[in-house]
Formats: sequence, structure tokens, C-alpha cells
Amino acid sequence: MPDRNEQLDELLVFTARSISQLTEALNALSFELMASEDPAVRIASRRMVSRIAAVQAGFEQRWRQLGPLPEGEPVVVPMDDDASLRD
Repeated sequence: MPDRNEQLDELLVFTARSISQLTEALNALSFELMASEDPAVRIASRRMVSRIAAVQAGFEQRWRQLGPLPEGEPVVVPMDDDASLRD
């Protein structure tokens, strides 16, 4: 049976992946909304992409500050580049 630290490590990795997946989904939605004919929707979607990028950058910076986990390198959960989200 895994000990408490292993469980917490797994939870941290799962949470990081979930946050990354949520930001990717929001980014994809924002890019779809950029195709709207409504200028206000296009502006709002551009702002959302910028906000998501800022949140993700802050998350990645904090993740790097954690440094290596006891078993080795930290798990890096990078966000996909914008091009892959538009497909």
C-alpha cells in the first residue's frame, strides 16, 4: 500500500495535469470564439487567452520553484502551444 507521501505526490501530479487540461480547454474555446462575428466576443476571447497564458506562466514558475522531487525530476506539465489548440 502506498504511503502518505506517495499518495500526495500522485495527487499533486493529477492536480497539475487537471489544471493544464482545463487551461487548454478554455484556450480552445477562446480561439473558437475569436471566429465570432460579434466584435465584443472576439475582444473578450482575446483577453481570456491572455489571462490564461498569465495563469499558466505563474503555475509553471511555481512548479519549477518546487525543484526536483525526491525520486528525481519534477513532473513538468506544459501547456500545448496555441497552434495545436486551434485544430
